[in-house]
Amino acid sequence: MALAGLAALAAIGTSVGATAYAAPQSQPVLSVSLTPAHAQAAAPVQGRAAGAPSWCAPGPNEYNRTQACAVENGTLTVRLNKKVVGRLNFTVTQHIGLNVKSSRFAEKFSVTFTSGAGDVTGFLTELTATCGGTCRAVSHVPAEPTRVGGTVSGTIDYSDSTTTKNTTRTSYALAFTRPGYQSTPARWSSLNYRCDKGNKAGRTGNYGTGCVFPGFRPFETQQAALPGISKNIARIQKAGPHHYGAYGLHGAALHRTANGKTIADNRRVACGKRKAPTRGVSCDEYPFASTREGAANKSAKRGDWGWAWVPVSEQNKQRDILNNFYRNNRILDGDAFWVAV
Repeated sequence: MALAGLAALAAIGTSVGATAYAAPQSQPVLSVSLTPAHAQAAAPVQGRAAGAPSWCAPGPNEYNRTQACAVENGTLTVRLNKKVVGRLNFTVTQHIGLNVKSSRFAEKFSVTFTSGAGDVTGFLTELTATCGGTCRAVSHVPAEPTRVGGTVSGTIDYSDSTTTKNTTRTSYALAFTRPGYQSTPARWSSLNYRCDKGNKAGRTGNYGTGCVFPGFRPFETQQAALPGISKNIARIQKAGPHHYGAYGLHGAALHRTANGKTIADNRRVACGKRKAPTRGVSCDEYPFASTREGAANKSAKRGDWGWAWVPVSEQNKQRDILNNFYRNNRILDGDAFWVAV
């Protein structure tokens, strides 16, 4: 099932309408309505929900860091002399699959005509898609005629040439046309997605180029495999009034910082000049030094941060775990995330 509240609900679609007019003497009108679809963040571990084809992950009107699925219902209404002479119901299904290791990605798009009556056959289905900034979209959805029980499907290919970062969304225009009709397309937009390249995008480390949905807050779960560190994190998350990084405690999310001074200050305040009581242990601070909520955070309250002596071997593993998490989810400066132990 979807887990409400992981992020604010983000509109994938908006209420849209379109009209098309024929010659003035007969004045037949073609109108299109599309029911708004709203995507919510998918749970970190979940079974697949019903209501969308297997290729539309993570589930109907859900999204995660790299995938978004939208399912919208629409109606094509044909009027002649203000009388309804045809009505065609359809479902639009969309799946955007981003690539964390490339600025090229693709979208699957389909329109299935589920039911209808009257004059509804033979209108051409035409889709256009555009994105902003350095992003380019090319639609390969064919212009095919409407037919009850039929499906029009294709893909949209994307590429982004950003040398830093580019946040944009796809704007869609769906029109049904017939010779002699003036058509105004239905319009809606996708979730925001972001492609980035290079350290100027707001990070440390060389991640190459890739794209994500920045509105999704990923879960870092690998700390749970480190007994000493996970115990320290759980203690501080529970004790602090802000419960930093603890989704299950209705806490505040952590936000990455790429600012070297902030990172150094967090480590200094948390661990300072503490001397290890024995060999083989190291000072472990939480929240992580690489977050804005670290020990030097002026908004922190008593109990919001803390430290503990943990095995050096765990500290070494934690470094790699956290760096891989940042890289695999393309966590940039200011991006939010959770920590589950």
